[in-house]
Amino acid sequence: MRATDLLPALLLLAACRHPAGPAPDRAELRSFADQHALELREFHLIQDDLVARTPMPMTLELGEAGTVLLHELYLIGRPEKAFLRADFTYLNSTGVPLGSAKVSLVIRDPRSGVEVAEARELDLPVGFALQPGSCYSSWIEAPTHGLHARAGWEWRIDVVAVPEGVAAVGLGAE
Repeated sequence: MRATDLLPALLLLAACRHPAGPAPDRAELRSFADQHALELREFHLIQDDLVARTPMPMTLELGEAGTVLLHELYLIGRPEKAFLRADFTYLNSTGVPLGSAKVSLVIRDPRSGVEVAEARELDLPVGFALQPGSCYSSWIEAPTHGLHARAGWEWRIDVVAVPEGVAAVGLGAE
């Protein structure tokens, strides 16, 4: 082994031994830990509130768009990066075969009108339709972008169901 082979490792070691700035002191670290613990407690209270005000399972009759059986709806992640997750079954109760369907989970702040959404395209094998009475189970995770922390935040499920043989306009990613 040549000395030049060790040069990258020695440079890395030297960089690790000399911090770019002063290390936080114990009081500052304790302050960070206390703040994180407070944010985590608030996040858990928001999770508990969602469970209390959203009894599961839930059936959402969406008229001509079909029916969604919502098995679970819960807030996951951490305070600064939270997601609302919905585990669902879509039931084709439209009375017609569907060529495609998209289920969206929308999170909304009613005060500002800000909405975020995530959609799940119900992927059917090529040449197959979702027949009346048949179902498709899946899940959606939508990033909340902090809306979960706003008082009065809301959620909803939207469905776009396209009958077989009709062009699927507007079913692209959001």
